[in-house]
Amino acid sequence: MYCFNTTTGIFTAQVNPALIGTDNRLLKETDGSPLGKKVYDAAQKLKDGQITTVSYNYPRPNTDNPVPKVAYLSRVGNTACGVGYYK
Repeated sequence: MYCFNTTTGIFTAQVNPALIGTDNRLLKETDGSPLGKKVYDAAQKLKDGQITTVSYNYPRPNTDNPVPKVAYLSRVGNTACGVGYYK
C-alpha cells in the first residue's frame, strides 16, 4: 500500500517506511523501466474516485527476481493511493 502527492510525486505513505518523503517518480523496475513515472502518469489521468490498474514487474518481498504485479490506483484531490498484488 502506498500514497503520494499528485503534484510533487512525494510518498506520504508507503509499506516501506524508508520511501516516505521520497519522489515516487524515481522508482525503477529491476530492468530500469520507469515504474514510478508510470504510476504517477496514471494518477494524473484520474478524476476523483476513479480507479485504474497499472501493470509492472517487481520482486516479491525478500527476493530479487521480478514477477508480474498489478496495482489498483485511485485519486482524491492531490492524493493518489495504490495497492498491488502479485500474479
